[in-house]
Amino acid sequence: MSWEQRNNDYDRRGNDRNVNRNNEGGLSITKSFQNNGGGYRQNNDNRNNGGYQNNRGRGGNDNYRGGNGQYNNNNNYNNNNNNRYQGGRGGGGGGGGANRPDAPKKLPGNMMPRKEEVIPTSVQLAHQIMTRLGDFSAMTEQDDLYANIKALAHTFVNVGDLKAYPAEISDLVVKCFSQLSVQTPILASMLALIHTHEPEFTALVADKLQTRYLQAVAQDEVVVAKLLLRAVTCLSGALTFAVEGNGGLVEILTPLLTGLTQELAQNADNTKALRLSESAQAAAYLLSSTLVWAAPVLQSQGQEAFLQSARSALEQIKTQYVSAYALGGLQAVFSAFSPVDEDEEEEGGAVGANRVLSVGPGVYSAAGETLLSDGSAWDSLWESAVQALAVIDAVQQATAAGTIFEVPAFFNAHWNALIAEGLLPAEAGSPGSSIKLSFGATFAADWAAHSVGLGAKAAHCHPSGACTTAIGSTASSTWLRLRMNIFDASISPDCAHTAALNPLQKYAALTYLEDVFTFFDPVINEDGTKLGSMELLTTHLQAVFKLFPAGAHLEYVLIELLLQIVLQQPVNTALGTSVFRLILELCRAAPQVFPPVVALGANTIFQLLPDLDSGSVLEFGRWFSFHLINTQLAWPAHYWAFWVSEMQEALENGQEHGIPLFLRFVVEKISYAAIPDKVRVSVPPELHSLIPATTPANCILFQAEGGTGVSILSHIPGIAAEARHLRKLIEEKTDPEEVGDWLEEVSPGASEGMEHYSASGEPFCWRGCLLLQVLLHVGAQSSALSAMVGLLDRYSEPLLTHVTAEEHHLDLLAMLAEVYGGPNNASGNGYMYHYLLDEMMRRGQIGVSAAAKVLVDAQSGDWRGNPTVYQCVESLLDRSTDFVRAAVAQRALLGGVLVLDESLDLTPAAQPAEGDMEVTGWVSLLPSATNGEEQVDYDEEMDEEREEGNRKRTRRDPDQANDTTMTGQDEEQSTLWAAEEALKAALRNSRSVYSTVTTSLQAAIVIGGGGSAGESGEMDEGAANSGVGAAVTACSLLRRTLRVFHGTERHLAHQHQVPGAVVVSAAMEKVQAFLQQMSSVAGIDTSRWVAQIAAR
Repeated sequence: MSWEQRNNDYDRRGNDRNVNRNNEGGLSITKSFQNNGGGYRQNNDNRNNGGYQNNRGRGGNDNYRGGNGQYNNNNNYNNNNNNRYQGGRGGGGGGGGANRPDAPKKLPGNMMPRKEEVIPTSVQLAHQIMTRLGDFSAMTEQDDLYANIKALAHTFVNVGDLKAYPAEISDLVVKCFSQLSVQTPILASMLALIHTHEPEFTALVADKLQTRYLQAVAQDEVVVAKLLLRAVTCLSGALTFAVEGNGGLVEILTPLLTGLTQELAQNADNTKALRLSESAQAAAYLLSSTLVWAAPVLQSQGQEAFLQSARSALEQIKTQYVSAYALGGLQAVFSAFSPVDEDEEEEGGAVGANRVLSVGPGVYSAAGETLLSDGSAWDSLWESAVQALAVIDAVQQATAAGTIFEVPAFFNAHWNALIAEGLLPAEAGSPGSSIKLSFGATFAADWAAHSVGLGAKAAHCHPSGACTTAIGSTASSTWLRLRMNIFDASISPDCAHTAALNPLQKYAALTYLEDVFTFFDPVINEDGTKLGSMELLTTHLQAVFKLFPAGAHLEYVLIELLLQIVLQQPVNTALGTSVFRLILELCRAAPQVFPPVVALGANTIFQLLPDLDSGSVLEFGRWFSFHLINTQLAWPAHYWAFWVSEMQEALENGQEHGIPLFLRFVVEKISYAAIPDKVRVSVPPELHSLIPATTPANCILFQAEGGTGVSILSHIPGIAAEARHLRKLIEEKTDPEEVGDWLEEVSPGASEGMEHYSASGEPFCWRGCLLLQVLLHVGAQSSALSAMVGLLDRYSEPLLTHVTAEEHHLDLLAMLAEVYGGPNNASGNGYMYHYLLDEMMRRGQIGVSAAAKVLVDAQSGDWRGNPTVYQCVESLLDRSTDFVRAAVAQRALLGGVLVLDESLDLTPAAQPAEGDMEVTGWVSLLPSATNGEEQVDYDEEMDEEREEGNRKRTRRDPDQANDTTMTGQDEEQSTLWAAEEALKAALRNSRSVYSTVTTSLQAAIVIGGGGSAGESGEMDEGAANSGVGAAVTACSLLRRTLRVFHGTERHLAHQHQVPGAVVVSAAMEKVQAFLQQMSSVAGIDTSRWVAQIAAR
């Protein structure tokens, strides 16, 4: 069917707009796609071919399978008894069931129905057409994309919808430009054709492009800003958007170049280690990634001077820029620690840096085609600068030779063909050439107001910063990404064919794939609806392959990109989960293509493990264990054999980090997720010793039920009988208040009111330990972890009642280690220890300060190769800063000025008595509504609830029994006091954790670097390697500690506009002294940290 015939369908008005038929030729633009849970639901008549058919949903939940006995919809579901929807209460007869497609969906009780916006049919169809134009996932070899562009532009002009719905359709165009990376140049060509007939509509699009671009810059949406700049560049190439003048392409790019050159001038004396600020990095990335597309356009429009200025700036980045992922710095994805060896030390590089990988930017030939020196530790910023330089040089060389630079086919620059055909104005004076789009005369002023936010998110998602959005305290940047060669002919002969792609092709492929992954990654909205699907994502990723020559093997480029994200630091757990699932889905979608590539990539990274940061090693292990679990533990035997031999060699040399750490972590992960017998069959016999014992909860007080050993409670007479009684209360789901009363009254083997002590005679929280062991014992009877966590939640109040000092938290840690063996106990259950430790720290049942003293011990040599302790310390760091974030947010809600610097007195204050607000000086900190101008009225029901709450809180303190009422002012006062005390406690604990962790890690690094050689003064090779392994892991945790704490300080200052410094870690003088000490240990570079922390 021709496009002219299809356009006749589009020209009709009324119900004929939704065409639900399959076109047998060309691009199926007019198929009806209905939004179902964020995905597309394709309605191809009501035909059933035995597989997924009618209402097949990409990303939706209404997948009805015909012909398989579940939902028999072979013609009409009311025809016979075999073709009925089996409904719930309706019983399933003739359309009465609740599972019919047209039946209303019953939402869960915690979800509110969302009112769908009524969108005009014309706008819906325009949306379908725009998103499908250039959608290579639906294109075949018979489709003529160039003809489709012309036909659709003609249709949009003739139908009249651009005049009827200009606001709605212009919004669609801008949204497509900001998200559809592959389709941006195609849509730009169509818009250029529309411009020759409807300049008012395209002018509206230009205005909205400016608004969206400035919004993206202000919100630091760098990827969105990059795509919008690409759209403007494509429109300029089509001679539709102005290049010169106010709001033209050059004026849009000039602020980016100016900001970059100014910072380069400030670093003119530093010619070997150029480190850019976050805003300058973002500006350099936007400029360079745009010039890859814009250089031919600017050269053809006589903008040689601008290109030369940009070239000078980018040349400095190419030769002097130090990536945040470069080996040798605290921000490296590779290990920061290398022992000093004067024989191997090379000038200009980090100590030991060239043992495995070359460092710094790669060196290309003048044409930018040949990689002369591999730079394995570079990033997306440096890569964009190199490719922009290559394109600028090629364009200028073509101009000097009197030829025209040939735009690569994968740029989809169809506007050149439109100009050649005479459909677009080729020069001034041609029809339509007098009207040029631009951003307007106010762009320069608007940029100054909006560009302040550029780089703000990067400061918190940078390898040297913390995040602002992700769960935990780390996140990966969406644009500053690690780049390292995984598939290289020099690494493996299996990768030789990947050289078929030149650097520009590989760069474009990586850019397209990265953008598709960013915008098509499935997300779940706050209301529970799902946007996108893995099927849709994998389809569009593989569609990028069609842009490049056959035999380019882009599956290697795609897997390399995903593995780079896995290794990237800081780790974003949400992003990592998407990557894990995506690699698995790609292997399922193309089982003959992707599994061998994944296996080769995993083996290549495995060989780099000794030089990787321990955090990257464990994240790689998380992905690999996830992949094994979901592929029935299948892995090539020759890889297993090679990996085992490498592990044995490392252990013989005393190296517990790297390869041994990775394999131990992987075996533990799959052992907790699969049947142990199957694990023993799947992994080599040499790894069977790494399989953790399936140790149940060792509750010693219940020896008749498997408990063994001596408990920290065993010295208390009659404690076992009391434990059995308490277990009965817990199993009967006794009210927590009654359990608390029982704990207060019980006193086995002692006079009433007499407190017990530990076996060593120290004060002892035996009631809390008794309750914890009983809770763990009862919870262990269920196979669901949620049952144990539910018990910890339900009986949290009686547990916390008896935990009033840090020594009590240490007692609970000892009890947790007694039950599950602790993280260092090889016969224990490290998984359960870490899981419960994290859950109890979240609930405040175990204090982070006490946990730090137990987990981080500089003199312990076991945990450096123990992934369980590494994960426990990660949780400790995250929980410490989480409490501070929550306390600051709660305190900020009450108004007033936040003071979080070193001058804040963290001494606990007594709760003020009634009427003491004026004395304490807290009135100025309260919101204006509570300063006596407006009193809060409470009805009788609220008074009763408050009195009941007071009764429960004062149950154990008769002196407070009469104080059962509070006025509104008193309640506000009490709330403020509680928020202040919670903030103080959070800051005290976080500073204590920071001090404990950094001191212990520093000691471990000094010992590993040879600072302590023992009594003999010498260390044998095995001991030295063991010390190096400890230092590698200690460096990794130190890097994460600095990133989490100091990144949190920057985040809080930015989010809450705190005047002055925010001190979550330590006083500025102590931090600087610590970093100065570390700068002299093992060649660790701390200059970046000193500059960033000083700016807090």
